[in-house]
Amino acid sequence: MSDDFRNQIFLGDCQEVLKGLPSDSIDLVFVDPPYGLGDKFPDMQRILSAWLAGDDTKVNNLDFMGRQWQLPGPKVWEQAFRVLKSDGFLCSFGGTRTQDLLMVAMSLAAEKQQGKYLTTVCWAYASGFPKSLSVEKVLEKDIIEAIQKSGIEFTGWEEDEQPVREKDQ
Repeated sequence: MSDDFRNQIFLGDCQEVLKGLPSDSIDLVFVDPPYGLGDKFPDMQRILSAWLAGDDTKVNNLDFMGRQWQLPGPKVWEQAFRVLKSDGFLCSFGGTRTQDLLMVAMSLAAEKQQGKYLTTVCWAYASGFPKSLSVEKVLEKDIIEAIQKSGIEFTGWEEDEQPVREKDQ
């Protein structure tokens, strides 16, 4: 492998590629690792205990879509920080349910690298409500049902009790 890493993209298993690179030689590590989503929430105590003992334990037996992909533990990130220059950047994507584990693994790894600091920028994307769902109408229906369950006859909103509505644009 050449010592000139300018404008190079390395493709392969990061655990193998990183081992072959010299320390403090890379400006940017850009990665979209497995998210460790699996079919159930990770056992945080088991994972953190293993990581603190120096073992990169599996987050889940199977990851997303039944694959063997695993959220990288501290040992992978130690290699990433080792090859990263002091003024370099590590950009990583992470899953919404396991981004906390990703950050803990990175923090444990960064702690072992003299002069390398972990600063984060978070872009959070959330979804969940179908676009056709009117949350306002659902909440209004729930309020009316609660009033009726309390035994009070609901005959409609008085003028000063109308739910606040945003104007259609």
